Amino acid sequence: MKYFIFLISIALLLTACSKEEKYPGLKLSPGTSAYDSAKKLAVIYPFLDPEKNLPILKCRWFNITVGDVIDEIDFFLPSMIDNMLKDVQPNNVKKVLLFRARQTALRKLALREAMKENITIKKSKIDNLMTKFRIIGIAPSDMPNYLKTKGKTEEYIRSWITDNVRIDHYYKNRLKDMVTISKKEVRELYDAAEYLNVRYIVLSTNNLSESQRIKKRAVMERVKQLYKDGFDFGELAEKYSEDTETALYGGLLKGVRRGRFPEKVEKIIFNMREGEVSKIIETNDQIYLFKLEKHVKETRPFDDVYKVYESQLMQQKMKKANMDIADKLFEKAGCRISAQW
Repeated sequence: MKYFIFLISIALLLTACSKEEKYPGLKLSPGTSAYDSAKKLAVIYPFLDPEKNLPILKCRWFNITVGDVIDEIDFFLPSMIDNMLKDVQPNNVKKVLLFRARQTALRKLALREAMKENITIKKSKIDNLMTKFRIIGIAPSDMPNYLKTKGKTEEYIRSWITDNVRIDHYYKNRLKDMVTISKKEVRELYDAAEYLNVRYIVLSTNNLSESQRIKKRAVMERVKQLYKDGFDFGELAEKYSEDTETALYGGLLKGVRRGRFPEKVEKIIFNMREGEVSKIIETNDQIYLFKLEKHVKETRPFDDVYKVYESQLMQQKMKKANMDIADKLFEKAGCRISAQW
């Protein structure tokens, strides 16, 4: 029995030691610049009262409070405080602060993971970044006084920069395994740079008998003749097209890229002149009539602009990968918007 109690005691001790203490969120101190800013804002937006210090986001290991967000905005984006004092729309302000809270939480989560990797950061690199650090609207010569006004020190900035370098390393280590680019993908992006804006009329012949198809063809021939007689193509689309969604807008379809229509159709419409009306095009289950409004295409040879499109694709993939990393970090931390917010 004593041995059993001893095991329970050891288990409880290990649980207590392994449990990470939750950071409750920053509470602003009276007399600080951030506290004063929050107090001014609270006159208009009571939910920003620094004494209440409402949580905005709740995560497994920490909360992000009004104090956390206002403290960062007050120092790094002081003009945003002035904008919030002018924009008397609580919902807008709440959205802005929620976005900032998510950014702050993401930074904490990424840093938490980065610290596990024992990344070595050279002092010379931080020293170099310190010389480049700027606050928008604050001249470099005014920084010492600005720091004093905000109750911050150069060490605060150094620590912030160091953390960001660690986070940058963390993301780079993740992204190198997540983002790859092939020449085929670059070619697809190059081809996608070509698109059409068209107006079209479509009649369905799906499951129709041959005699019924002939009747539908006769309808389309009549429509084309009406256009030749001077009727507006858009008005004809509104009246005759069986694509009810585009018919409402005169048959207008923007941003048509290759692959949108059957190959037989695309061979014709991608070789039309702007303003031209196509011949009647029949496929297995549709009859079409097109008017080309606009044709936008890449005229530079693929090899000449390969690097341009490779860079665009890299940016697209990096953006998506960054969002995927953020989603996984938030999911792991169980982050959620506070009910009090």
